[in-house]
Amino acid sequence: MKKLILICLVVPIAIGIPTSTLPAQVADSPGADFLHRSMPQLSPEQGGTHRGGDARPDTLPEKNGLVDHSGTQGQEGGGSSASKGDSANVAANVETPSETLSIEGDSTASKKTVFYLELPAELAADTLWLTYWEQFLEDNKELTPGTTIPLIGYRGDFFQGNMGYKAYAWSPDSTSKPIFFKIRNNRKWLFNTYTILQGDQIRVRKELSTGQTYFLGSSADFFRTQDLISSLAETQKLKAHPLMISNNPSRLISDSATNRSYQQASKLPEALYPAMVFEAPGLDDVSLVDSILAIPLSESDVIRMLAQIPPMDAEKQAWIAQRAWGEALSLSLSRLTLGKEYLKEPDYRRQYELWRSGIPVLPIGQSIEPLYLQANYELALLDAFVSGKSLAQAVESYPVSLKDHIVGRYLVNSFRRNEGGQASSLQTGLDLIKTPWIREKLLSIQAAFLPGAPFNPGSLTDLHDQPFQLQQFEGKSLLISFWISGCKFCMKYYQNTLKEVYEQFADREDLVFISVNADPNTDYWKNNLASGNYAHPDMVNLHQDAGTGLLKEYGISSFPQKLLIGDDFRIFLLTNTQYSTGQLSQLLETMTGKDAPHSVSKLN
Repeated sequence: MKKLILICLVVPIAIGIPTSTLPAQVADSPGADFLHRSMPQLSPEQGGTHRGGDARPDTLPEKNGLVDHSGTQGQEGGGSSASKGDSANVAANVETPSETLSIEGDSTASKKTVFYLELPAELAADTLWLTYWEQFLEDNKELTPGTTIPLIGYRGDFFQGNMGYKAYAWSPDSTSKPIFFKIRNNRKWLFNTYTILQGDQIRVRKELSTGQTYFLGSSADFFRTQDLISSLAETQKLKAHPLMISNNPSRLISDSATNRSYQQASKLPEALYPAMVFEAPGLDDVSLVDSILAIPLSESDVIRMLAQIPPMDAEKQAWIAQRAWGEALSLSLSRLTLGKEYLKEPDYRRQYELWRSGIPVLPIGQSIEPLYLQANYELALLDAFVSGKSLAQAVESYPVSLKDHIVGRYLVNSFRRNEGGQASSLQTGLDLIKTPWIREKLLSIQAAFLPGAPFNPGSLTDLHDQPFQLQQFEGKSLLISFWISGCKFCMKYYQNTLKEVYEQFADREDLVFISVNADPNTDYWKNNLASGNYAHPDMVNLHQDAGTGLLKEYGISSFPQKLLIGDDFRIFLLTNTQYSTGQLSQLLETMTGKDAPHSVSKLN
């Protein structure tokens, strides 16, 4: 059996998208002209996907204990707005399911979409959190967050055949579109990006202690197969050799405790515990490339399984095929991109093109299965890098819907960090994209977030727990800094940059510095504010519950971020770039001088 290699990286390696040269502890900033520029290789010094080290976000305290660890590198992830709600306001034990979900005696029962979930009562939370999308580009909490709702558990009983279980029920409102959803129990994902179709009726029982899952209903085969695909993909990862990328592997195991663990692991049966492989970055990547290109993707266990799926209608078969190819492709691309420099060499490029030719273009509609979209997005970026083409050129021959999804996903993914090029990039994307709902999404981003858009602050809370309106500052320029307690990047940014800049501009009457905290409760905020580690006491210090008001309006879910507002009470810049003192000072001078940084497009 061919050996696979699982990546367990300890150095940051970028995916091949141009970045801003601004020093920032956030994810890379793609250039505005991505659609008309080739994709150069990035060095680790330029940043990129975090693969180890000290940049993992800290835990955000929450009222109900649900913590989201998302967020870009150098930022704390704030998590979904629903997960931050006060759990005391959510009914903990509903005796019976909502009458609106009952299909008993309903003349439209055959058309109603329903999802029932049962978990062992002793292990289940009173409330699960479900996030869903009717159209999916990316799970992006800032621009495309989906809709998050609570699933409130009710006790099962003898008559329903689920005594000893806690049951949850959901009936999507959509009547015609596929819906993509995720469900979590505390911090554990129970379903991660599954598809439910119009008319699906499914009952799922998960035994959390044994890991077994049972499916019942007219759509049981469809859901069971989605679950099987995810299980096979995880098994592929389990078979793989852990890969440690380091310039000095001997140093990693030099202390006695680590060396002892390594020696013990090396004595385990190879068939059950594939040995860790140490490789130097850029030197041993050729072995990764060889191992992947030597095996056609069609021989993946996930793809071979497609020949054995139970009979189901053509629509469900299409969704299953997309999910399977998405999982299989992602497994290979996660390693192939490490050796992508070799793919530019003539021999390897021919091998890559042969391997690439074995990946079919599946039939798709206005919506695309999320895992399939993610894999094709990564594949398009790799194609662009290998060929030296722009992203637009790389996807030119793709089906219209897939091309539109890839370009739209890139624009959403890069928007918050694409300073100076947001407007031109969006317009270029709009000129290319034909799919109506993706155009509508980009137009809504354009209207709400671009420089020049009206500022809608809503109401915040001051240190005396009283409502505070930012409208009182109309006619002045604002710098609004967003932070949460315990965020080391928030502390570092304030202490190294914002504090000095505030003191430099403190006497300016035309500029107001505002700090907005998103802690779960105001007492926690006030205690940490008093430490002096996050904001100056003479700033206008305010609080906003996460997922509400100003934070919801502008998609602030990772920290620190800044929102600059001109004296015309319009957006000047929304950014998560962590500027140096000199850069931020210059930016404020530019804003108060009305010389907008977005006035010159990088495409010109």
